[in-house]
Amino acid sequence: MSEPPSTPGPASDATPGPARELAVASRAARIMAYAVAVAGTGGGTLALRDGDVPAALVVWTTTLAVAAVLVGTATLMRAVRALTDRVAALEVAVRDRRG
Repeated sequence: MSEPPSTPGPASDATPGPARELAVASRAARIMAYAVAVAGTGGGTLALRDGDVPAALVVWTTTLAVAAVLVGTATLMRAVRALTDRVAALEVAVRDRRG
């Protein structure tokens, strides 16, 4: 009996290469989004405590926008990583069929 063609699974953290780099960058972007959110919330709260409502609103709005961009970037990187894994699996399948 012949064995079914082997296909690589999702790139693990131990696998070097572009998929690994995308995973690390995605995690870093998500961590930075959380850090920005915490810092912006604190800064906006301090501005509000001082009675500066417009500054607090600007800080909160800017914080929300930056955090949203970072989370969106992290999501896109995860999608590219999944596509990279899928293309690698297809390459192996095509190579096994030709072989």
